[in-house]
Amino acid sequence: GYPRYQVAARLLILVLVMLVCLLPLVPALARHGVVVLARLFRRPFAVGFSGSLAVPFGWVVLSWTLYTLFHTFVALALHWPTSLSSLTALAGITLISWFLGFVSFLTPSGLGVREGIVVLLASPYLSTTDAIVYAVVSRVVLTLLELIVLAGIN
Repeated sequence: GYPRYQVAARLLILVLVMLVCLLPLVPALARHGVVVLARLFRRPFAVGFSGSLAVPFGWVVLSWTLYTLFHTFVALALHWPTSLSSLTALAGITLISWFLGFVSFLTPSGLGVREGIVVLLASPYLSTTDAIVYAVVSRVVLTLLELIVLAGIN
């Protein structure tokens, strides 16, 4: 395994990240964050807080957990290694590829960007063919889920 100091350092980083993520749940801190953003962008933000942000935050955590679990099951079906470090890498690859696809302004829904990043980053863990299958299955299933949700809204 890993030396104890590396495990302790990783746990400390995880706890610090979790604390930063939980700060917006406190309405006073969330209001302060909006004021700071308004000053930074030199635009007024009309955002009101009528209560706790715990419920929306809980939905976000649940959705990202399900998103990552879905990708884990797909990757395991393609013989992704099951060590803790490779599963942690899978979670990182999933989130990094989603984010970079989201911020790519030239393609709708990061089409191609997300898949390319997945194939590139998953190549140490999967064959190129399996990495491509992983990326395509991810895109198709998530697009179908978005269409189902969209159909349910109308």
